[in-house]
Amino acid sequence: MTTFTFLAATASAILLAAPPPLHTDGTRIVDDAGRTVVLRGTNLGGWLLNELWLTGFRPWEVEDDAGVRERLRVRFGRSAAEELLTLFRDSYLTETDFDLLRDMGINCVRLPFYYRILEDDENPYVYRPDGWKRLDFVIDACRERGLYVILDLHGAPGGQSSSHTAGEAHRNELWVNEEYRNRTVELWRAVASRYRTESTVAGYDFLNEPWGNYENDPRAVSGHPTRNELLDLYGRIYDAVRAVGDRHIIFLENRLTDHWELPKPSSRGWENIVYQFHVYDFQHHDFETHRELVDSLKRRYGPFQRDRRVPLYLGEFFPWTLEGFDYYFRRFNADGWSWTTWNYKCWSRSVPDRYWGFLFHHEAPEPDIVRDSRATLETRLSAYGPSDYEINRDLVAIVEHHASAPSEIKDKCDFYRNTFSLPDGSDPTGDGKLRLYTDGGTARTEGGKLSLTPADRDWAAVALKPLSRRESEARFRVEDGPGIRLSVDLEGFEIRRSSAGDYEAELKLGLFREPVNGDPYPADTEGIMSVVNYDRERNRVKVRVHAKRRSNENGILLNDPAPEVAFRPGATWRFTVEAETCSVSYDGKEIWRGPHGLAPLSWRGG
Repeated sequence: MTTFTFLAATASAILLAAPPPLHTDGTRIVDDAGRTVVLRGTNLGGWLLNELWLTGFRPWEVEDDAGVRERLRVRFGRSAAEELLTLFRDSYLTETDFDLLRDMGINCVRLPFYYRILEDDENPYVYRPDGWKRLDFVIDACRERGLYVILDLHGAPGGQSSSHTAGEAHRNELWVNEEYRNRTVELWRAVASRYRTESTVAGYDFLNEPWGNYENDPRAVSGHPTRNELLDLYGRIYDAVRAVGDRHIIFLENRLTDHWELPKPSSRGWENIVYQFHVYDFQHHDFETHRELVDSLKRRYGPFQRDRRVPLYLGEFFPWTLEGFDYYFRRFNADGWSWTTWNYKCWSRSVPDRYWGFLFHHEAPEPDIVRDSRATLETRLSAYGPSDYEINRDLVAIVEHHASAPSEIKDKCDFYRNTFSLPDGSDPTGDGKLRLYTDGGTARTEGGKLSLTPADRDWAAVALKPLSRRESEARFRVEDGPGIRLSVDLEGFEIRRSSAGDYEAELKLGLFREPVNGDPYPADTEGIMSVVNYDRERNRVKVRVHAKRRSNENGILLNDPAPEVAFRPGATWRFTVEAETCSVSYDGKEIWRGPHGLAPLSWRGG
């Protein structure tokens, strides 16, 4: 399926049915009807375990989440510290964030959480109601939008890694303290008891990055866990979860060692197992290195997956460049591997650091928990809502495309890049969004809005151009056959009066069998064209769909009479072409669908 979307705006929440429960079937994740489900989404990192580089907390005097908690407690007391952290969490993730996630087309989020969200060291085995409330909030929000959730214990009692990402740097006592392991087992028993019938939960990630002494940290309190220590703890947690009647998928990660250490699940009596890996190269930021990195993963993990007979999941990764993201997504999709990017939100003012998040903070609050007054901290910790962030639109567009790709993907495809240009080829916005053609009229952009001044009852066409066939330069691809969605959006537009006094103009979106070079409405190719006619004086929009044959200049009108709707600024139109049918939707509602009569061959953006 190829989809063009334009005049995009944030919609109100659309309530969807809860997603069906999942289980594994050989190397696939499937739903209860046996349909393959490839999980594709992102991490909600930084929220329930504060990684200071992600959230913009000034990290030079405090290293980690535990340090933030302790410094706030010492300065303001336990009760005030809890209130400040509540402000941060309430603003960092809201219902609007889940609307944005849903609109990206993803189907899954991974939720990293610190054990201290649920349990205090002073009161072990007693679980905090406010902690359950946080987990419930995400699960409820995802259920309403048809998304899955992977619950990820990112920081276990005592620490499973000496990295700050486990909540407290230099501390990895989980592997030398039996009480911490007991608490970890019982925490998962409590989680499973609460969510064992919740189909929105895709499964449980028992331990994030169980690395022990990360990078041979000289300040770490213990060494690395052995293979048997890791697998024995996994076995204990697994038994506790299954003992309460929970049959969710279990996502298991390896140590900082060869992935072949992870056993065949059947050898341990385990069922519903997915093996998870994280992919990072912090030393190299260029596309070619990351291309080879992903290709090497395919060579290594492919045989491993076939031998272990498990689905694979890339739980965290960061490719540094847009081309890298595109390549990672396509290679993972080609093998049916599930994936979640790291991360949904980040604090950054620079490229490529801003690509650590789909949303990045462009006016970073930088809470200084060492020096800021309580009043200042209250202001800064409240400034993490969606409106405080800027959207990485190019990255989101790539995610939208690949998140909605079919479960099984062929290797053959054509590559495209979205561009936004004026007729002289210039790019006034610099954002690489759309290519625009006018016939005698004028066009300009202001603040993300396209303004058209038509000639006498003239038209403008918005077109996707095949600018590159080089894989490294491509941002999108259109594959043979049905199933691929490709979106082009335009945040807003206005029509200015023409020299003849008219307010009428047309926007055209098309898919053609041959490359379109210059003429956005060519006579020598077949395709489907959607024509949106706007009459400002009547404030009405008419949407026509033409099936075009060769040497047929105007094509055959498929929807006669064409549907007409009242224009509302910020509404969304979607033009969809599938194998045998095409359709038009307005503001989330389909207003026409019918057969187009063209063979489902390779489509090219026009």
